Amino acid sequence: MGQITTGIGLISGIDTANLIDQLLAIEARPKNLIEQRNTLLASQQIAFQDINAKLLVLRLSAGGFKTNDVFGTTAAVSSNESVLTVSSTTNTVPGSFNFTVDRLVSTQQVITGGFSDQDTTVVAPFVSFDRERGA
Repeated sequence: MGQITTGIGLISGIDTANLIDQLLAIEARPKNLIEQRNTLLASQQIAFQDINAKLLVLRLSAGGFKTNDVFGTTAAVSSNESVLTVSSTTNTVPGSFNFTVDRLVSTQQVITGGFSDQDTTVVAPFVSFDRERGA
């Protein structure tokens, strides 16, 4: 088959290459407009999905207000759990409390090995011994 050769006509002086390019551009205009519209719609869809996600997060966060426990909950935290442990309930007074531990105490309890009779020997109460004080 034949090919279209373009160029400026020898006799007519018409720039056929430029004319054909312009005709192809006019023919491709609807396709280009649809591609631009698809790009715009895709960016709008992403924006709506972002808004939808943020509204869902807000809905889930606000769901806690259905119960009365939202403002009644308390938290108790100790800076050193090995020295002082804390806990809280719904009746805990709100606030910040500071405790200074002067020293740690260790105790020891001693119980006797037994008695010769169970009716006549007086049993003394448990003896407590504080290692730091020696008493």
